[in-house]
Amino acid sequence: MAEQPACGATATPVPHKIGIHEFLLVACRSFVCVATITVCGKIMDSLTSFQGIASTVSIGAAALAAGMPATEAAAQEPFDVTIDGGIAFSDFSNQTFEDKIGSGLSFGRDVGFFGSIAVSRQISDAWDWRVSGSFIGMRENTLSVEFDDDDDDDDDDSVSLDQQLSGFSADVGIGRKIMMGKTEVRLGFGLVGASYNQEIAQLFVFDGKGIGFETDIEYRGFGAKLSADVAHPISADGRLTLIGGGSVAPTNGDFELGPSGSSGITLDGSALLSSAYLGLSMQRNETTALRMGVRVDRFDGKVDGGGFGILDEAATTTSAFVGLNIQF
Repeated sequence: MAEQPACGATATPVPHKIGIHEFLLVACRSFVCVATITVCGKIMDSLTSFQGIASTVSIGAAALAAGMPATEAAAQEPFDVTIDGGIAFSDFSNQTFEDKIGSGLSFGRDVGFFGSIAVSRQISDAWDWRVSGSFIGMRENTLSVEFDDDDDDDDDDSVSLDQQLSGFSADVGIGRKIMMGKTEVRLGFGLVGASYNQEIAQLFVFDGKGIGFETDIEYRGFGAKLSADVAHPISADGRLTLIGGGSVAPTNGDFELGPSGSSGITLDGSALLSSAYLGLSMQRNETTALRMGVRVDRFDGKVDGGGFGILDEAATTTSAFVGLNIQF
């Protein structure tokens, strides 16, 4: 029998020891919480220029969730958080200017970063809600051409063109899961807001003197989103899963064209946002899975009368990503 402390004495607490796996799990959960708040904050900051979009999305989410059959078991379901990130590639600069910069001249490949985060939770055995956001940011791409002006000085004439593309989107919606044998299919519907920006800078240098122009082209729009996600186990123990899916979101909004940092002209327009991905998911334990794969995103903007750059061109990016899925 364990010895009891004397009356009035205080028992010495026994330190709680945890293993390395428990420590890593707690650390990952803390990281996910912080990353979720940080990334969602940046995405929503980028979308604050939408008039009324925040309230519209909130009202839409409530309307979508209304009438869904909630159960007591669903209230105990964990949150599901997925974070992906990777390197993005595109040939958008050349696509934009292939008919404008002359024969034999071309940009290098556009390279940047892709990141996304999604948070979901079951409403019932078949239904769930999901909030997600994604970001694509390409680094500045420069095309520079020098001309020998045959002067005695060492200053050659030159023309340079810089371009940079970035895009944000955030959506909220509901989904229904359907089992087809071993394959799980999720069909989703929701509301989406998006902001895409193209920055263009031109610099002309003649006799050592330069003059430059900077232009911003931005699209801000809002619409509906349809999505489908598929997961099919490919290993005997079910820990290795083939994942894939896609989405399409027709949006309507405004294109704004003007000098960098200043307001310009605004044109009505629309943009079709679409994406597709394919990859593998490896279950590490009951709450954690690693993800990797390839994703393609496309922005196809249209404005009456045509336009310049992103206004009348489609931007397609291909990303190689790795990610983490955690339930808590």
